Amino acid sequence: MTIASTVDEPGVNLPLARRGSAAKTSCVEVFRDLTSLEPVWRSLERDGNSTVFQFWTVFQSWVRHIAGPQKVSWVVIAIRAASTGQPLMLLPLAVRREGGLQVVEFADLGVCD
Repeated sequence: MTIASTVDEPGVNLPLARRGSAAKTSCVEVFRDLTSLEPVWRSLERDGNSTVFQFWTVFQSWVRHIAGPQKVSWVVIAIRAASTGQPLMLLPLAVRREGGLQVVEFADLGVCD
């Protein structure tokens, strides 16, 4: 099942539904701008089940001190409940250049386990 494809517009909503199901249960929102992501992240931080390492302030520190020198840009995938718009999950992905290729990888950048 394809959940997302390449999109050039921030905040694009893509439906997620099970094969053969007419009911839209959740949607995918793609963020390329971390400033517009902050309210969504903080909402999930407040209402969700997360560890201290998943807090916005920790992620921002990571972005500045670890990812910053590596010239990384970000794509964050947000999964939302279709009925309420409530964020259910965030997947931050790092985007960097390696040679002539654009590489998308998990946000740990090979530093964390």
